[in-house]
Amino acid sequence: MSEAQVATLTSKPSYDDRVDLNADISSWQSLKILSRSLHLLKHAKHLFISKFLLSAVALFPALMIPWVAKIIVDQVLLQTPFGETDVRFPPFMNPLIDYVSGMEPLGIMATIVIMYMVMLVIFGVRGPRGGTSTYYLNFAQGQDSATQAEVALSTGISSAGGIWGVTDMLVHVRLTQRIANVLRTQLFEHMSRLPMTTLDDHRIGDSIYRVMYDAPQVPVICFNLTLAPFLAILLALASLYLMQYSYGEVAPELVWIAAA
Repeated sequence: MSEAQVATLTSKPSYDDRVDLNADISSWQSLKILSRSLHLLKHAKHLFISKFLLSAVALFPALMIPWVAKIIVDQVLLQTPFGETDVRFPPFMNPLIDYVSGMEPLGIMATIVIMYMVMLVIFGVRGPRGGTSTYYLNFAQGQDSATQAEVALSTGISSAGGIWGVTDMLVHVRLTQRIANVLRTQLFEHMSRLPMTTLDDHRIGDSIYRVMYDAPQVPVICFNLTLAPFLAILLALASLYLMQYSYGEVAPELVWIAAA
């Protein structure tokens, strides 16, 4: 074997064998990545709005159930007429109160049971943590990256069960797939326009791997930056408003404690 052939075999390749040469990123680079992830939502704005509305309405049973329980205790068990306590019911309870006013305790309880059955079909069973349980629509997966990525793209998440929760999960799946597919298309188009010298100096397999199997993580970033914090803040503000509305004049210290 000639010296030139030996030098060719022992020479260092034009690319490094490691996948990430610069694994550490700065805070500014992280913010840029998060911002670019949010820009992908414009390609699925109708699905995102649908997901937001479905998730927001799913919070309603968690706000309603404590007041229904109050009716069971006060009007059914203690048989106290409506309007004789200082605690006011929130406005969204007025239709139910107007309907059951004047009924016997047994009739009130029967109405509540029927309403619970209807809500069970629509929203499913509420969780033990104030109605904040999370339901998942997912599939079994293997240990390889390919099936894990595809399962991540087909996983639906909802805070409700029943018909509403299934609809929310299906919209979640479609939204996740839309964002990931848009990102994959943009990355592939960008790679197809790169010069041959650039492609020759880089590990194309690593780039394809990231396009195919890291893209499903981007929709998770979008959800964690938008829906998750906004819905948590919305639920907290709604709870504080209801507490202020009902207990502001009776026990204002409870409102301050809750706010703190």
